[in-house]
Amino acid sequence: MKLLSAINGGRVEDYERCALEQKPFVLGGAGYFKLNLDPISFKNTSHALWIEEF
Repeated sequence: MKLLSAINGGRVEDYERCALEQKPFVLGGAGYFKLNLDPISFKNTSHALWIEEF
């Protein structure tokens, strides 16, 4: 929540207010792309598997 507060231009210390106002993780909430920030593990990370455009 502190990260989202800072991304929105707010102060990190105001993360609780940001959470109560925006409710980013409430079912049906909009405005944020919800994705796990942990990297996905791959068995093979060879460059040959990736398309050149990326």
